[in-house]
Amino acid sequence: MARKYQHLSETQRCDILVGLKQRLSLRQIASRLDRSPSTISREVFIHRMVTKAYYANDGRCRHYLSCGQRRHGCMSPTACDRYETEGCPILSGWPWVCDGCAKIVHCRRSKQHYVPSAAHEEYQKTLSGCRTGARLSADRLAALDATLARYAKGQRQSLAMIAAHQPLPVSRSTIYRYLDAGRLPSVSNLDLPRRIRFSRHRRKAKVAPDDSRLIYQGRTYQDFIAFTKAHPRASVVEMDSVMGPVGASVLLTLYIRKPKFLLAFKRSHDDARSVIDIWRALQHRLGVVMFLSLFSIALPDRGGEFAHPQDLERMDASQCRHVHLFYCDPMSPFEKGGIENAHEFIRRFVPKGRSFDALSQHDIDMMIDQINSVPRLSLDGRCPFEALSKPQLKAIKKLGYHRVPTDSVTLSSDLFNK
Repeated sequence: MARKYQHLSETQRCDILVGLKQRLSLRQIASRLDRSPSTISREVFIHRMVTKAYYANDGRCRHYLSCGQRRHGCMSPTACDRYETEGCPILSGWPWVCDGCAKIVHCRRSKQHYVPSAAHEEYQKTLSGCRTGARLSADRLAALDATLARYAKGQRQSLAMIAAHQPLPVSRSTIYRYLDAGRLPSVSNLDLPRRIRFSRHRRKAKVAPDDSRLIYQGRTYQDFIAFTKAHPRASVVEMDSVMGPVGASVLLTLYIRKPKFLLAFKRSHDDARSVIDIWRALQHRLGVVMFLSLFSIALPDRGGEFAHPQDLERMDASQCRHVHLFYCDPMSPFEKGGIENAHEFIRRFVPKGRSFDALSQHDIDMMIDQINSVPRLSLDGRCPFEALSKPQLKAIKKLGYHRVPTDSVTLSSDLFNK
């Protein structure tokens, strides 16, 4: 028989109390009411009431009766080094209350009871109160507005990132509702990244890749899949370019997949020579071991700046293939979706159509430090700096990058004005 998931009535709450006093199990009470056991357990836990008598000794040490040094001051943690709170196992799990307990008459602790009438009244207040507007007081709502104005609007941080260092009194969905209702006057939807969504693009028919060119033989995306399956512990780096206006400077971006770590380097011209020069400079600066801990497998698109795979695979003048280079299929940016998503962070600093000419490599390094200090839900709340392995972290520190405290992260062009 399918359960009907409706609100509990006052009669059903009285039936719960009867089951508690009869010492029925949680599943027996739930079966009587045709409800889920978790529903009954939450109902009793949320609406239980504490009754404290004048003789209650809730703070007494659990070793009080067996201790040879006991005294009247054994009711607080400062009384003794051996002090431990004397808890009741019945109140730490189901049934959560003292109703039906055989020791209730002789127990000298505060009692917790389930009162159906009081529980139903509290439920009615919650049911009506959630529809009357913001639950926060005016002061707390103003404090939330000031917090979002500082971090979301000023430093361009997402709500998940703000919650990582600044506890929020309500959930993200509640904040979105407050914004739509105009209860947070200092912030708008435009100030929250990813709150404004783009329209869905039509998927174009995929064109079969032309792999007849010599440079693509053994370096296709299918070859990449097979190679990474055979070498699951190898570090994969996605490569791409971030363009400015025609004829202006461009960025070479490198995205290390597992730690989601982004690197960016300024190039005055969008050509293959500038990419090779940066690649060689990284090899010379890090050495073979550190370099391969970051960039052992490379996955660029089929742009002209990556059209010389032999120069990218060899270390210096060596003829040996150190880096394994593979290419994405044409019109398939999703095959290196990590770096495409990471470019969204760069566009918060330099919007599309703006030039990188005014930025130095030092400015770009500061921007990269900010981006890699953002906590990610996909990394269990860690930032890319924390997700690096020890050899990778050593190489990153040698390149001069460092982590920024979460509450100091700024994801806007205001960073360059500080």
